[in-house]
Amino acid sequence: MRVDTADESYEIIEGNDAIKKDLEALYRKNFLLVHQTADDTAKRIMDKAKYFSGGAGITGTALFQEPETITKILPELDKPTSERIFGTTHKGSNAMIIMVFPRDMAAKSPDAQKFNTSILDDMLVDLCVEGKIGEIGLPNRFIYGYYSEGKLKKNPGFSPIF
Repeated sequence: MRVDTADESYEIIEGNDAIKKDLEALYRKNFLLVHQTADDTAKRIMDKAKYFSGGAGITGTALFQEPETITKILPELDKPTSERIFGTTHKGSNAMIIMVFPRDMAAKSPDAQKFNTSILDDMLVDLCVEGKIGEIGLPNRFIYGYYSEGKLKKNPGFSPIF
């Protein structure tokens, strides 16, 4: 489904099974990173921020996850905090930003076998020093979309290339 209004234009995927299928296809060539937050913050980050976690880095703000784990957590975000499975979500979060990092880029790291957010941060610092990105953070075009209220809203500017 596609939503087009004066303010926004998103492709939307509804239903956990459809979202999982979409993420599994994406996961074949990319690592998936997630960040739980409030839905208005997720929308603002995807629509307006130039970088995710610009200046602060990825470590401590995002986690690598597999499609199966992501799609187990998503329905929990739609529940009142008191009804959620303990430990699956952040208090106050009702949305999840889903980002990607290409596996072929990660393979260039000397620590590719144990690739994690710290190594990703180091790569982002190097890319910033080389002038390939403007600040230390994951460029907005690496945000695949955000989940809120049972729907994955895809980033129309998605293009995970440096």
